[in-house]
Amino acid sequence: MEKRCSYIVAGEYPSHQCRNKAKVEREGTSYCGVHDPVYIKEKDRKWKENFDKRFSKDMARAERTVAMRNACEGLTTQELERLTPGLLRQASAKAEEV
Repeated sequence: MEKRCSYIVAGEYPSHQCRNKAKVEREGTSYCGVHDPVYIKEKDRKWKENFDKRFSKDMARAERTVAMRNACEGLTTQELERLTPGLLRQASAKAEEV
């Protein structure tokens, strides 16, 4: 008989042993590819790394948006319509410095 993953699946009633075939053995315990602790740790590390990259981009974009709004504060709609792209670039550059 083949070994099964020894992970206990919780959250369902009743809890039960994973039905997948064991692929690896870690410290005397058998795991399938889904529940392998090394796989899970690596997957979490990659997810967090990707999240941090996206989060920092989103924060930079938000900071630029706030800086642009602050630079335009108090201007009328007509004045905003007359702004040249050069002024917007300057405001954007100031935002990136912050």
